Amino acid sequence: VKFDQIPSLIEGKYLYGRGNDFKSLSHLMFSDQCLLFYIPRIYEAGKDYRCFFDMLQVENVYKSDFHEKDFPSLEYLEKFDLIYCDEKMQYHLKDKIKLAILKDLFEKEVISRWHYPPQTQSTIQEWIDAGILTAGSTLLSVPESNYFSYMLNHEKYCNGLDIRNKYAHGKGQISSNEAEHINNYNILLRLLTILTIKINDEFCLFEEQQKGEIHA
Repeated sequence: VKFDQIPSLIEGKYLYGRGNDFKSLSHLMFSDQCLLFYIPRIYEAGKDYRCFFDMLQVENVYKSDFHEKDFPSLEYLEKFDLIYCDEKMQYHLKDKIKLAILKDLFEKEVISRWHYPPQTQSTIQEWIDAGILTAGSTLLSVPESNYFSYMLNHEKYCNGLDIRNKYAHGKGQISSNEAEHINNYNILLRLLTILTIKINDEFCLFEEQQKGEIHA
């Protein structure tokens, strides 16, 4: 079974970040490797933040806090409505929906579109149209299908556990180690539980879609 090819009943079920804009915006707002959130007066006061987003939630940050070389990055974030600079030259977070979507994707790699509230859907569609997001219609998301492949076969990972192939062919691959069998059994139960939850979620979303309760 190619887990990444099992189709979904739901069009555009999953969303993934795409392209240079997604990478750049995510890096500037949420990466601990971005230097925008290194402001000497804040750092020297003993305050430590994980990223620019976290700092802007707490601190009063002004244009004068930055070097001239930082201005293009700040203007870039303003262009996408993630931050804005007021009349006092103080920076603030702006579009909460865009920030939430971007943060979730930065941390989780994938989001389930139709579990987001209706007021977010126009923003999601805007970013799909702009090429910042891309949609997928499979039962399992890409990270989930990768996990299944790693556990069960060598389709994607040469160092995977290959549990499916160990038990499928009866060619002497099965270990006599009982502890290994117990561990593999528990892994298979975990995978079946995940798959059951995913199928149930699929049917629930499909029913809501048929009733017109979810739409772009």
